[in-house]
Amino acid sequence: MATSLLFLFHSFLLGLAVLLTFFWVNDPSLSPYDLQLVAGLVISYFFFRLLKIKSSVAPEAIILTVVILLLVSSTGGLNSPVFFLTYFLLFGVSLFFEPAVTLTLTLSLAFFFADSLNSLNAAVQLGSFLFITPLALFFGRQYLKVLHQKGEIQILARQKEELEKKLETEEEDSLLWLCLNLKAGLTSIIDKTSSFVADMRLSPIHRESLREIHEIAKRLLRQSQKLKEKIDETSD
Repeated sequence: MATSLLFLFHSFLLGLAVLLTFFWVNDPSLSPYDLQLVAGLVISYFFFRLLKIKSSVAPEAIILTVVILLLVSSTGGLNSPVFFLTYFLLFGVSLFFEPAVTLTLTLSLAFFFADSLNSLNAAVQLGSFLFITPLALFFGRQYLKVLHQKGEIQILARQKEELEKKLETEEEDSLLWLCLNLKAGLTSIIDKTSSFVADMRLSPIHRESLREIHEIAKRLLRQSQKLKEKIDETSD
């Protein structure tokens, strides 16, 4: 529903821009001021660029549409040497708006230039919209795919950063456990078994068992120290 409303809104704005420009160029009292209007619109365009309005490109698209139509209509319409600017307009609209908006603009432009259809060359120019529009839509879809892939790459990059941070956190937790819990526990075992190993009141079998526990604890302490050093080297 939101997409349909957006399409109708954009189509209405561009269609209205084409319609108002049509009335302007066909009004004898206004058409002499085409260049002044173009200059004012160009200034407005740069004003929007300076404001860096990122929420919508509709104002800039409307300004470019009116400027191009004024330039083309004032230099011969379908026979204008700058008629190719309308192709760039279609490509630009297809990159930033829905495909249906591009089709709506194509029909609006065909209506706009219909009154200057007075020669075979003009008919060819008008018919060229039928070939340019599908090409513009194709490039528009390809551009959207590139943006989509770029967005996926950015998502993967963020996931990689999050995973690296998680690994760093787990590494710090492991080191903390090795330094505090394991090392402290093994040191306590070694200290306690050292006093019992030399106790002659114990039977030889018990002393031997305590000696083995003592050696195992010392070996685990050395291995934990080596593991800590390896983790430090890997993190560096």
